[in-house]
Amino acid sequence: MKNINDFEIWKSNTETINNCSYVLKSRNASTIGEIVYYKCNRSTSYILSDNSDRRHRLLKSQGSCKINSSCTSEIKVVEENNKILIEWQKVHYGHNLDIQYIRLPKTEKQNIATKITNGVAPQRILESTRDNIGEHLKRVDLLSTKDLRNIKISYGLELKDGKRDSNDAFSVALWVKECENLKEKPILLYKEQGKDHSILRKEDFCLIIMNKFQRQMMKQFPSTITIDSTHGLNDYDFEMTTIMVLDEYHHGFPVAEMFTNRKDTIVQSIFFSVIKDTIGVIHCKFFMSDMAEVFFNAWYGEMGPPYPQHLFCSWHVDRARQSNLNKISTKDKCSDIYKILKILILKNY
Repeated sequence: MKNINDFEIWKSNTETINNCSYVLKSRNASTIGEIVYYKCNRSTSYILSDNSDRRHRLLKSQGSCKINSSCTSEIKVVEENNKILIEWQKVHYGHNLDIQYIRLPKTEKQNIATKITNGVAPQRILESTRDNIGEHLKRVDLLSTKDLRNIKISYGLELKDGKRDSNDAFSVALWVKECENLKEKPILLYKEQGKDHSILRKEDFCLIIMNKFQRQMMKQFPSTITIDSTHGLNDYDFEMTTIMVLDEYHHGFPVAEMFTNRKDTIVQSIFFSVIKDTIGVIHCKFFMSDMAEVFFNAWYGEMGPPYPQHLFCSWHVDRARQSNLNKISTKDKCSDIYKILKILILKNY
C-alpha cells in the first residue's frame, strides 16, 4: 500500500466484509520504521482478579462486547520506505463474529455526523437506516440512539439541552432534584437503582411523572382510560408506560408516564396506586390496553369497582391474529382467511 489512507480504506472494507472490528493497541518505533498493532475489539486488554475492585455500571441490553480473554486476530502495520506493509492474522478465537458487537465504520460515523450537523432529527436518521436494510445485515443497520449519542460526543456535536450530565443516571437524578423545587411537583415517584424500596427490588428503577395539567385532564375526562408500553427506547431495556384519556375532541391525551425496567403487575399496581394517592380514585367506563391482563388486573386492584369494560387495542388484536394465521401452512389460504376476517370486522362496526 502506498500510504495510510489506503490502509484505512482496506481496514474499513475488511471489517465490513468480515463482520469484525479492530482497535489500536500500540505503536512502537523500530529500526525499520514505526510498527502499529490493531487488535480485535472483542479482546480484553486486562483481566481483573477476583480480589480487585470492579467498576459497577449499567450493561447494555445485549451485554458487553468483551470476551474476558485475548482474541488471536490482529493487524500489524509497518511503515517502511514510504510504504505500508500489512500482516493480518485473520482467524478469530474465543467468540463468534456477532455483528452487534462490532464498531461502526469510520465512514458511516462521518455520514451520520454530517446528517446531525445538517439538523436531521435522530429519529429520522434511525428510520432512514432501517429503510436501507438489504439482504446482508451490516453494523449500521443496527444503529441505535446510543450510537448517535457517541457520535455526537466524538465529533463535538453533543447538545446540552435537556441533559444535565453525560452520565444518564446522574443526569436524571439532577433533573428530578430540580423538579422537587417546583411548586406543582410533577415527580410522583423516583426509585433509583441501588436504593432500597418497600416493594421494588434494589436493582429496580422506577420514575413516575404527572404534572398539574395532566392531573386536571385525568379528573376531567375519566370515562375512557387507555394504556400502553413502549420499549427499546435506550440501551438499558427500560419501558415507558403511558396512560391516556380521550378529551372533548376524542383525541388521546397523555396524563401520566412511568419509566421502569419491570414489566409485571407489581410495578403497574405501584403506578396506579401513586396516581390514586395523588388525585383520588378514578372510575372509568372503558379501559383499553393490550391483550395481556397485567394492566387491567393492576388497575382494577387499585381503583376497585365498578367493573369497567375491558377493550383490546386493535393493533395488538391484529398482531395476535396474524401470529395465529401463520400456523396455517398454505400461504394463499392464510391470506384469504385474513381478508375475510378484516371484512367481518368492518361489517360489525
